[in-house]
Amino acid sequence: MLFDARTWSRHLRGYAIHDCAISHAGRLHFTLVLDEGEAGFSLDPDTRFLCCDLDAPAARRFSHVDALNLGPVRSAVATSPSLELVAVDPAGLLYRCPGRGAPTQDAPSLPWRPRLKHHEGHVRNLKRVGRHVYALTDAREILRRQGAQRWVSLAASAKGAPFPRATGWSTGFNDLDGFASDDLYAVGGFGDVWHFDGMDWTKLPFPKDTLVHTVCCAGDGNVYITGHRGTLWVGRGKQWKRLQAGGLPLSEFSDSAWFAGALYCGTHEGLWVKTQQGRLRPVREVDSRMKADVAKCSGRIGLSPDGTRMLSASRRGASLFDGERWTLLFKTSRPSTAARRKMASRRSP
Repeated sequence: MLFDARTWSRHLRGYAIHDCAISHAGRLHFTLVLDEGEAGFSLDPDTRFLCCDLDAPAARRFSHVDALNLGPVRSAVATSPSLELVAVDPAGLLYRCPGRGAPTQDAPSLPWRPRLKHHEGHVRNLKRVGRHVYALTDAREILRRQGAQRWVSLAASAKGAPFPRATGWSTGFNDLDGFASDDLYAVGGFGDVWHFDGMDWTKLPFPKDTLVHTVCCAGDGNVYITGHRGTLWVGRGKQWKRLQAGGLPLSEFSDSAWFAGALYCGTHEGLWVKTQQGRLRPVREVDSRMKADVAKCSGRIGLSPDGTRMLSASRRGASLFDGERWTLLFKTSRPSTAARRKMASRRSP
């Protein structure tokens, strides 16, 4: 286990994991939120960014910074122009963790403004594809990170994304993936699936009967898209086939990734894998290498840029998989009233 009693109390007590990322084999990143117990996550949770250097002594292994009243944060590891973690909340407020040390606020915020009423126009995801990190919004906006403080809207470039104005909850992007910079897929809404061929973005024919959440351009040459309650499609371009009709006892998938020759899909509650029969099953049921305590601490997915490690995390803890061995990293605590009181006192004038 990574924590001794002192470091666990200092960095993790009273918090639950919301997201995770890995920049290399020895550098892990976790987005934590104040644990609300049975109430789950609030809409503007108290957020803590936790960095872990596996090779450092216990006394110097962890660092964190707290941020109050952010929305649900998504994170990704950027590889260009330097290796660092980037995190963003729905309003576009950015944090980053360059090299070693604690995360810092990255100014300015994302260069966009909500274009529609109510919730539309908020950042839903950050995703690394190749050398670039992309920010996705539910107003069909895609921005590419060009440097530490520079984000460029694809709609403003010659090979841009002039998507029609989004309306309601039936459109907008939750996820993005690609085989190359000229072979990208963006998905969201009710079957709102688009493809970029290096010149133009094209709306693809796709079923409209369910929300879609993640997309994975896999090592087997296929594109996998997940939808409501574990619905799974496979295809590429204009040809799609539904492998699984959904109905799984889980919350919606937040991540999907191809690792060690298999498709993995993650939620806050657990990690699933596609079997040879094309069905999604909990990893614990089909992989005897994963022990029960590891299964409880697996869910969200973060792949290392070199493709050799898969970090996974749930509210209960975190685990690491190298393609052969599953390792339990740590477990989180039960809800802590002390942590709540501490954060509440920070809000007081």
